[in-house]
Amino acid sequence: MEGEISRKEEEAEAQVDVWKYVYEFVDTTVVKCAIELGIPDALETRDGPTILSDLSSSIGCSPSTLHHIMRFLLHHKIFKEGLIGYLQTPLSRLLMKNGEKSLPDFLLYANDPEMLAPWHSLSARVLANESPAFESAHGEDVWRYAAKNQAKRRLLGFNNFDLPHVVSVTPDCVGVVHVGGDMFVSVSKADVAYLKWVLHDWDDEECIEILRKCREAIPKDKGKVIIIEAVVEEDKNDKLEYVRLTLDMVMMAHTNRGLQMIELTF
Repeated sequence: MEGEISRKEEEAEAQVDVWKYVYEFVDTTVVKCAIELGIPDALETRDGPTILSDLSSSIGCSPSTLHHIMRFLLHHKIFKEGLIGYLQTPLSRLLMKNGEKSLPDFLLYANDPEMLAPWHSLSARVLANESPAFESAHGEDVWRYAAKNQAKRRLLGFNNFDLPHVVSVTPDCVGVVHVGGDMFVSVSKADVAYLKWVLHDWDDEECIEILRKCREAIPKDKGKVIIIEAVVEEDKNDKLEYVRLTLDMVMMAHTNRGLQMIELTF
């Protein structure tokens, strides 16, 4: 009897959970809408709570339509509600277009229709006899696509060592010298080679070649290669486990052979 109740509870929970997967894209698209409307930035300019009519006036939209958007975002705790209006949260400040630590460009990039297209070809990556997901969607790999689409590439930010077509449009940064090149050919001379979220884009043989070029670029006696990667299965209780697993899926959708590394890989 107890097992029967447990089974029914699991089935009831499943019937609720399945709707999260049916409409999970809605959360992101509504947040994307808020960024495009400039809602976080509009609220940041106010000293206190902002009422609906003032907010709608500042961004130039209908109060009745905006009410539906804000109600959804309040439910998901993107914003919070004061006694007489809407208030920012630490999360909403990360969505400001001009915030110090904000990520709106990255969110807009990840949810651009052209960047979402490979996700609909993810099964092609799983099937060994099919093309990588990105190539299935766009007819070329992500690197050739980026070379032809500078606006998309700029949304990702820049490294100080990158392909020449990337460096050519990289904004100046105090204390940083931007060098164009190809890490599979040679890496510019330096005391330290710093690789952040680079190796996960490539397979084992390509990673070995990248590291070999880094070793050639640094001093033999005191040179260092620093690798920053999100490691899957590092800690099952880590709050960022979801991010690690999601990055693994991103590699499958957007690269030819890249995968997020596990601890044993290192």
